[in-house]
Amino acid sequence: MLPVNDQLITEIEQILLPTGKTFDPERREFIKDLTTCDLKAVPGSGKTTVLLAKLMAIERQLPLIDGKAILVISHTNTAVDEIKKKISNLCPKLFSYPNFVGTIQGFVDEFLAIPYYCQKYGHKPVRIDNEIYNEKIGQLRTRHNFQARNWLSRRSDAQTLVEGLRLNTNFQLCDRKGVLFNIVGPTTPTYLALKTMKISLLEDGFLCFDDAYLLANLYMVEFPEIVQLIRNRFSIVFIDEMQDMDKHQHDLLEALFFTGNNSTIYQRIGDRNQSIFSDGIDEETAWTPRPKTLTIAGSNRLSPAISRIVSPFGLYDNIPITGYGPSPLLPHILLYDDVNPQSVLPYFANLVQEHRLAGRIYNLSDPVKAIGWVGKPLEANKTFINNYHDDYKKDNQGQKIDYSSLIGYLEILANTEVSYREARSRILSAFLKIFRNQGLKINGREYTKTQFLNELKTSSPQLLERLNLNLLLWCNKLIMEKNSEKCRQAIVGFIPGFLYEWKTVGTLHSEVISFLSSTSTLTTSPTQPTSEQNYGNVYEFNGLKIEVTTVHSVKGETHSATLYMETTYHKCESEKCLDQLKGNSATSLSQARKKEASKMMYVGFSRATCFFCFAAAKSRLLAHKDELERAGWEVLEIQEPRVS
Repeated sequence: MLPVNDQLITEIEQILLPTGKTFDPERREFIKDLTTCDLKAVPGSGKTTVLLAKLMAIERQLPLIDGKAILVISHTNTAVDEIKKKISNLCPKLFSYPNFVGTIQGFVDEFLAIPYYCQKYGHKPVRIDNEIYNEKIGQLRTRHNFQARNWLSRRSDAQTLVEGLRLNTNFQLCDRKGVLFNIVGPTTPTYLALKTMKISLLEDGFLCFDDAYLLANLYMVEFPEIVQLIRNRFSIVFIDEMQDMDKHQHDLLEALFFTGNNSTIYQRIGDRNQSIFSDGIDEETAWTPRPKTLTIAGSNRLSPAISRIVSPFGLYDNIPITGYGPSPLLPHILLYDDVNPQSVLPYFANLVQEHRLAGRIYNLSDPVKAIGWVGKPLEANKTFINNYHDDYKKDNQGQKIDYSSLIGYLEILANTEVSYREARSRILSAFLKIFRNQGLKINGREYTKTQFLNELKTSSPQLLERLNLNLLLWCNKLIMEKNSEKCRQAIVGFIPGFLYEWKTVGTLHSEVISFLSSTSTLTTSPTQPTSEQNYGNVYEFNGLKIEVTTVHSVKGETHSATLYMETTYHKCESEKCLDQLKGNSATSLSQARKKEASKMMYVGFSRATCFFCFAAAKSRLLAHKDELERAGWEVLEIQEPRVS
């Protein structure tokens, strides 16, 4: 392959970057590098943009010699969608055969798990999907002839237990991390019944995502030549968001593209300090840096003041962040009376409004969010997100949100930064609500999104195509136009004809009509409007809407302003990471709980471009005010809720 030169990079800058912006030397170094290496990139460094520039440069040379291909893998569909959205029209060859751009799960399914399954069982798996898998295993465990039924019936965690069962390559029962199942002995009838249930589900073709990795590893053991075949196809491999890969994903990628006699160019990109994901935080990341590791230490998102606060929380690599953002505002610590955490949100909201009016918060298109680590129900002597915001519901983070009106599902999408995939998922959740209100079921049970779309695909493919087209248009109204009412009107016009064509529904139930027409965004009965209202997980103060959510859910996001509300996970963050709040490096931390907290704070503290606040109880930090201010904080005591 020909080297990437400065002239080509300059051409790509004019396409990808705002007018007048260029790639600095550390970014150009990575774009040019075509050897096996790692790239460590700090929050807000624009590493995805740098990767896109590199892909655009390589695409100019496609197809490669001998038909070899490019492999680009990320952890989530959202990250892959962003890559496709930005350069698919500029790099059509990159997104066509023999290249592959997709998630780690999609890669493993297509190239390893499904081929091995077909060879072993003589047919394709029915579904590789956690939701369907959990539904199927739940049905199996309650069958009258299931030998472990009585044993499970005595356990309060029966469904969680069977959903978590996995098989290792020796076909022993284990959990997701490979720890052997030892609640009962391996020769007991209960163990054997659970194992038989797990294997029968596998043979029937209903796989959870983790099963795909079991099959992939079996394939590589039983047919080791598959490893060389994959290496022969993909000569250059990029792994984005490497820190999010679980150990079994990391190990599989290493076995494919790094170990042994291997000529593959294998580049891993990410930030080990941000290795948190939805199922928790591992104390140690599986990702160990290569001898050749490049670094991007400059952050276009963070200001110098925020960078100074964030840097000490970096657990690995000790990379001081250089902030290029122009915001003049110091990060704030907001100290509240221990008995009144609910004073924090109105105080923060008023600060944000003041800075907006003064022009100090200038990027109004980026959202304002209030985030916390723990969103559990209230407990005595502990602080959770609910202590700051009564109406917070953890289920409102995902697909289980259940608003009383269509506009409730749509308004939060129009007022927060979401991907097309997230918006599509939320609109489909509203469709499921309509089906429930109309009494539409499948096999006597309420529809899931997967069941709904699969039924349409089988029975009415043209109707599915029309739905998908409209979903794209509706998402555009929410994301690009920020117009939830216009989107609601379009969906209301679509629903009657759709239901008639799909299920011959001639008359909508009154509950459906109310759901479609109501202007309430609440999950309960609306109250008399005031200047300060809570809409589910959105806090509103004098017209400013602040989404209240978890740190996990905002990873990778950019906010104009962020409030980090400390919560209790064994202890509060200010107790576990007081030294880091004072500017001392986390690299010397040895206690697991402190390391977990440091990672969480590193991610949460690095979202804001303009204004960042950390809320903590006065009893924990007031005595340290002078040291905190020397570290770069402005410390404010909340005496009472601020008023405009």
